[in-house]
Amino acid sequence: PHLGKELEDWVAEKDTVRLIRNGERQGLIRSKNRGAEEAVGEIVVFLDAHCEVNTNWLPPLLAPIKTDPHTLTVPLVDRIEYSTFAYNSIYPPESKPVGIWEWGLLYKEMRNELAEVED
Repeated sequence: PHLGKELEDWVAEKDTVRLIRNGERQGLIRSKNRGAEEAVGEIVVFLDAHCEVNTNWLPPLLAPIKTDPHTLTVPLVDRIEYSTFAYNSIYPPESKPVGIWEWGLLYKEMRNELAEVED
């Protein structure tokens, strides 16, 4: 409610943004499902209220989709220090996280250590 008019005014100035409101509280998943049903673009991106993105966050997510339109992408998430807002990777430099989707659409992450390649 506190973003009501201010958000509506901001959206009204945008050509590529639509605001869709539920008549009553539906919860996160129902709201995302409704957003997906109402979407008119080729790609749907969901950001939760606690998400903050940085410069050039979207191209690495779109590149695999361009190669294979049936692909789902998930970003790597950094830790943000609450007192300084400094970004810290939660992944060690030698790891290469790989995500998998189980049949129930449960996302899991595996960490594969990068092997050194010998010539």
